[in-house]
Amino acid sequence: MRPLHLLNKAVVVVCSLFTATAAFPQDRSPMAGFGGNPPDIRTSPTSLLAEARRGMWLVEAKCLSVSPPREFNTRWSIDHVFSGPEELTSKTFEFSPQLLGNLGGSSLRFVPRVGEEAVWVVQLQKQVVTLSTEPYLWSGVSTRSAYGVSFPVAQFHLSTPGAPPGLFSQFDEALSYAQSVERVAKAERAEQLPLLQLYAKSPMPARSAWAILTLAQSGAKGTPKFLLDLTNDPQISGAGLLALQQGLYALDEDGQVQWNASPARLALWHRMVTSAQDEGTNLLTVGALLQVAQIEGQAYNYAQGQHEVYTPSLSGEQLFELFRLASVNTKWTPQARALAVKSIGQLNRDKLVSRGTVWTYLLPLLQSHPDFATSTSESPLDVRTLNTQLAQGALGSLFDLKPLTQDERATLHVLQQRAKSPRLKRGLDDLLIQEG
Repeated sequence: MRPLHLLNKAVVVVCSLFTATAAFPQDRSPMAGFGGNPPDIRTSPTSLLAEARRGMWLVEAKCLSVSPPREFNTRWSIDHVFSGPEELTSKTFEFSPQLLGNLGGSSLRFVPRVGEEAVWVVQLQKQVVTLSTEPYLWSGVSTRSAYGVSFPVAQFHLSTPGAPPGLFSQFDEALSYAQSVERVAKAERAEQLPLLQLYAKSPMPARSAWAILTLAQSGAKGTPKFLLDLTNDPQISGAGLLALQQGLYALDEDGQVQWNASPARLALWHRMVTSAQDEGTNLLTVGALLQVAQIEGQAYNYAQGQHEVYTPSLSGEQLFELFRLASVNTKWTPQARALAVKSIGQLNRDKLVSRGTVWTYLLPLLQSHPDFATSTSESPLDVRTLNTQLAQGALGSLFDLKPLTQDERATLHVLQQRAKSPRLKRGLDDLLIQEG
């Protein structure tokens, strides 16, 4: 069993469905660590939906007004309740873009049009509608967004500028998803379980992932076996597979299933990094895998410090191979493949994989940058774009090898002299700065 304080140091992974932050507390309190719910929040304690048990509601609202430029304070009126008390209907609330804050260094600004419809997660406290600034629920070693919605999903703003790729290609698709949530939320408790099991197999990634994670946190009898059986379903989407990894990890940590050290877990990861996925999901998959690597590294180094023997659930060699498979997956976007490459250095920093293994893999990828091409014939644009991103990923990963050896510095110095593009040259300059 991993020390709990190590699990609570897991890296934050930017995403739409999942936000990795910490361990799943035993009471399954979705707002634990965020200070809990304010007093007098309306909840539905008997629902299978963790969101309802915490008083987090899914609604559709219309923008009534937008204040003058620069402030962009907006006022909204709720015209439909997908999940929550009907008394929310016609209530109003205010929203300022500043509530979204920053994500990954990017400023998030959502400035709607008057009359624009959007799907929101709200709370009801003493008859006043409020927006939760932390709409997350604990799940496994991570958190997940309430109802799978991290940011407003609006009629003319399907994804927030600066945020991860949107879950939906059309607003009608977002409404269809919300109506699925509504069907479960408004059903009697006995009817919620079969509906969630049905939606877990849905071809819509958002619906499938939400249903799987809801089941994992429901406490319903038979759920662990259902989710284990679901790992063998070839039709589950990439987002659904990622939700299964997260949900089963939570159930293992809760003692309800043996998953984390099982061959089935490794097989599912292998399936995830070698299959076709949409852009958002393959980025999430790499982020989740990096989180697993960090947890293994922290647990290993803690055990070393305590002079204890640590048996990993996924070994460094297995994690390296998963990242490598992701980096060569031609069905993935160059950005996701580059992120997999950039994550490999972490394995050496956490002493899970040897330095030589990481260096030997990363150097040829760095040398594949178009700046170092020796052929007189120019490669196609898509090949140059891919090689550029993979090389940048390798360069970022090499920072985890610092301090560099003398031979490594000499090799990189040669490349530094040959580099032409400003970004690559600047990155090599930064990497070769002598450590103090």
